[in-house]
Amino acid sequence: SVPKTISVTSVGSVSAVPDMVRLNLGVQNMDTDLSRAIDDNNNRIKRIIDVIKGYGIPDSDYSTSNFSVYYQQPYNNQENEKGKYNINNNITVKLRDIEQIGTFIEDALNAGANQFYGLEYYVDDPKPLMKKARQRAVEGALQLAKETASYAGRTIGAVLHIEEMPYYGGGPVFAAEMSMDNARKGIATAPGEKNIEVQVKLEIELR
Repeated sequence: SVPKTISVTSVGSVSAVPDMVRLNLGVQNMDTDLSRAIDDNNNRIKRIIDVIKGYGIPDSDYSTSNFSVYYQQPYNNQENEKGKYNINNNITVKLRDIEQIGTFIEDALNAGANQFYGLEYYVDDPKPLMKKARQRAVEGALQLAKETASYAGRTIGAVLHIEEMPYYGGGPVFAAEMSMDNARKGIATAPGEKNIEVQVKLEIELR
């Protein structure tokens, strides 16, 4: 005969303070001369990279991306007005000392960055926290199954199946908004304490 079972779902949660931040900065400039525009952009990027190295950030923790060039036609197609080349280049940086966020952004802007796309706080190694959250989720599911079965005068037996399910109520990555004005003032949003959560589903023998 088919064994009678009970299925329960539980979420385990662990609080954590983010220990790393990812920033996305950029340089945007325009010029009627393409070579001059690219040289200006490259020089700004080099100065920003000098700032990054000055903070002791290793090469593996920063990268350039989304380099683009497009030609902007002159307005109203005036004969005496030249079009301009628009150059965009972004740098993504991981900063492991969160307390340096404000001064780092200020220094990067002073070095030539003129675009700021916000930042993300996250936990560098969430695996131990995920493990603890997973343990709490399973323990919670077993307790829930035991209580639910007792209401019907039954008991639970062996766990027949465990499934970890997608859960979007929390996670190890936390976004924060920052305006360009605040970035220029070296003001950053504090990460606070967040929850890392794991959801599991258990199928358990019902006796």
